[in-house]
Amino acid sequence: MSQPVYGKSSKAAKQRQRNTEETSIFYWLTVFFVVAFLFFSSFQTALFNGESNQLFAVNSFESPIFSALLWSSFILIFIAIYFFSNWKLKDRTDLLSIGVWLIPLTYVISSFTAASDHLSTKMIFLQIMYSSFFVIGIYLNKNQLGNSILRNAIVICSYVIVLYGILNLFGNAYARDGIMLTDQGLRLTSVFQYANAYAAFLMAALFACLYLLVHSRKWYAIAGHSLMLVPIIVSFWLTLSRGGIVVIPFVLLLVLPFISLKKQFLFLGYLVIASLGSFAITDKMNAVGNDIVSRILATRTPDGKVSLLGLSDPKVLEGWTYLLIATVGVAAVTFLIHRFLGIRFLEKQVSWLSFKFSSFALPVLAVVVGLIGFYILTSDSPIRKMLPDTLEKRIENINFEQHSVLERTTFYKDAFKLIGDYPITGAGGGGWAALYEKYQNNPYTSRQAHNFFLQFWIEVGTLGIVILAAFLLYIMYQYIRSYITSNETSRRNTFIFYIIAISLLVHSVIDFEMSYAFIASLVFLCLGGMVSGFSTKELAFTNKSFFTKWRISYPIMLGVIAIVTFIYSATSMSANSRFAASLNNAAAQKPLQEIMNPLNGALDLKATHPDYVLTKVGFLIQLYSQNKDENIFNEAVTLIQAARTKEPHNKSIYGQEYQLYSLKNDQDKLLELATEGLEKYPWDTSLYDSFATMHLQRSQSARAGNNKALADQHADKVIGAYQTVIQKIEHLKTLPDAQMQGAAFDLSVTLISAAGQAYYGKGDYNAAAETLKGSIGGNIDDANIQTIIRWYLASVMKQGKSDQELYNKLVAKNPNEKNEIEKLLQMQ
Repeated sequence: MSQPVYGKSSKAAKQRQRNTEETSIFYWLTVFFVVAFLFFSSFQTALFNGESNQLFAVNSFESPIFSALLWSSFILIFIAIYFFSNWKLKDRTDLLSIGVWLIPLTYVISSFTAASDHLSTKMIFLQIMYSSFFVIGIYLNKNQLGNSILRNAIVICSYVIVLYGILNLFGNAYARDGIMLTDQGLRLTSVFQYANAYAAFLMAALFACLYLLVHSRKWYAIAGHSLMLVPIIVSFWLTLSRGGIVVIPFVLLLVLPFISLKKQFLFLGYLVIASLGSFAITDKMNAVGNDIVSRILATRTPDGKVSLLGLSDPKVLEGWTYLLIATVGVAAVTFLIHRFLGIRFLEKQVSWLSFKFSSFALPVLAVVVGLIGFYILTSDSPIRKMLPDTLEKRIENINFEQHSVLERTTFYKDAFKLIGDYPITGAGGGGWAALYEKYQNNPYTSRQAHNFFLQFWIEVGTLGIVILAAFLLYIMYQYIRSYITSNETSRRNTFIFYIIAISLLVHSVIDFEMSYAFIASLVFLCLGGMVSGFSTKELAFTNKSFFTKWRISYPIMLGVIAIVTFIYSATSMSANSRFAASLNNAAAQKPLQEIMNPLNGALDLKATHPDYVLTKVGFLIQLYSQNKDENIFNEAVTLIQAARTKEPHNKSIYGQEYQLYSLKNDQDKLLELATEGLEKYPWDTSLYDSFATMHLQRSQSARAGNNKALADQHADKVIGAYQTVIQKIEHLKTLPDAQMQGAAFDLSVTLISAAGQAYYGKGDYNAAAETLKGSIGGNIDDANIQTIIRWYLASVMKQGKSDQELYNKLVAKNPNEKNEIEKLLQMQ
């Protein structure tokens, strides 16, 4: 008797909640802002979280991020207000909406041991934004209309990004590095400026498109998704992403088991049809794109403007013709198959396709076929020759000995070294970017660890990675449980979110697309969308009076976080705007006061921001060099030292401090800085030169003062630096042939000369001669080479030997060298 009553009450409660949502102005404001955010942020280099650390340059990545944070603060305020009357801790979804805030909390904790205050603080607020989108994903998707709007907005946004990439390819639009001409060929990047990130996004878009196509019943939906298949797949091939090609089968295996066997047949069938259509035009698109992009880039002006092409251009028309024929052809085939065969196939009961665990049959078969196919494609087989040349060359290079695999392996090993020094709470946001030079195996340049989870571990330590792992695993576990027990409608409402989240998260194991705030926000929004479909069964402990009494504490917490985020983003935007104004005034050669006033205003708001400090100190150095005003020098030192307390590992700030003390020729401070620099930047050859030169000067001064112990002590420092460089050079020789070394690293003439002189001062004339011998064949007109020859000849003569030919050559070039050599021979 009682069951129907409770069921009726539950339905009535849900209807009241739905009516409240659909009439709440804050609910719809949140929906509007989220949809607008997706389209706005994607076209701001997808909100890449990058740094410039350059003098007299605005970091183009920062302003869009601060704008996005400002938007997210508004969204969070709307959520907080809405939650005051509509939120209560009842079920797992509510519990997760609280639990997600542990992630930004780990960044707050790690900020106390952060390697960079600026990067750490920015990451705290980015994590707040991601957590906000997770909460949004949960509660907006509980409403059917809100769910439909978000799903469609995400899919349409992805389609727009794909079409924008095509417009760049054909010269009808231009985004900086939207198409890159590299030594590997043309690479399509669209809004991301990084082909591998775009490949990950395209993979998610492709599987979402196929899923929606399989589930479409209305003709316009079938047509719309069918028309996007070829553009997406061709774009994927043109990224030339080997990582994307390797990862896509694994993601496919994580998607297929969730749909029935019949739908899997259609899913894979449409994928094969579209792939064949894309193969037919990929090489043609590549050739056309190369021609067009080369001509577009040739018109680029210093301020980054280009001349676009119209449809009247023969190559543009050719490119669009190829694409439209393949797109419409494939769309027509898939439309007809799905409209007249696919839908009937899905509706028809086929007993032999409905056995238990049938949804796993095709994925298991796909693994076997995939392994055979992988072997065929990676071997010199006729089948591989049938692929487009562009794709064949990339597949041919897929192996564990190619440079990108070897370099990533090195990054990961170096990451674990870093984690070893910051094991519990991590090195703070941006920890890898701030510290990697200290731990690197060879002198590569990469401010990204190319693995989201390792980079996260570096930033927030074991505490943070455990929380993230538990958070993600719990969501995946509960999603699978919920998916199994839910009806078809509920599954369709949330599965798009699963496809996008799992595609991007899996690919992020080998790359850094999660460093794009747009992608990270999208992932968390989709994770929230997955959670929205969880069972609404109430948790027993939530009925206790404590939780009812303190219900509004959660909305209050969200409101406080929103206000703090608003203040941070607003002040950051204001500082960034003032900084840009200062640089614009400098470029226009306006009076000094008009340059410094906005720059000082930026520093008033962000006193230790690396870019602002670097730029002001750069101006101060120029002024000091002109008038030697000690007040200017002291102001520069104060700024630098304050910045270095917050940014102790920032190499640009370190370099500026070194430059400042060089102006004063403060040898004690310079030696201190050089010693510090070698610890933090052990692959910088200039630091070895400076370190050795200053210790050599001290050694020679001590020897002139008859303090042999002190002289030998400094000489040993010089020799130690020299031997360290030799050891590192030998280490670089052990790198695999396919792995790129990175920056040049070799013995400099300065270091060789210093080491030879140090050995000579200690009386080890044989070692001195052997050290200097390799450089005596340099250009004798060079004063440094003359110095090396002089000390080499003295070392040889001290051993009772001679090199008369070289001696005559040196004295003929510079007669004073005869006396200099005599002086060296008289040294004891």
